[in-house]
Amino acid sequence: MGIFQNILFWLLALFAIFGIIGFVISGIFYLIAAGEESTMEKGKEGMKWSIIGVIVGLSGYVIMKAVLSLLSGTSSSF
Repeated sequence: MGIFQNILFWLLALFAIFGIIGFVISGIFYLIAAGEESTMEKGKEGMKWSIIGVIVGLSGYVIMKAVLSLLSGTSSSF
C-alpha cells in the first residue's frame, strides 16, 4: 500500500509541476506575441489549460490524502 501511495503522490506532483511549467511557457508566448493575434491566442489557451492542469493535480493530491486518512482511520472528519 505504501509503495502505491508514494507512486501516486509522485505522479500527482509531477502533474502539477508540468502544469506550472506550461503556464510559464504560455506566459512567454503571450509576452513575445507583439500584437500577433494567433500567438496571443496560443498563449491564452495554454494558460487556461495549464491552470486547469494545476487545479486537477492539486485536487488529486487533496483527494488522495483524504482517501488515505479515511481508509487508515486516522481522521474523524471524513
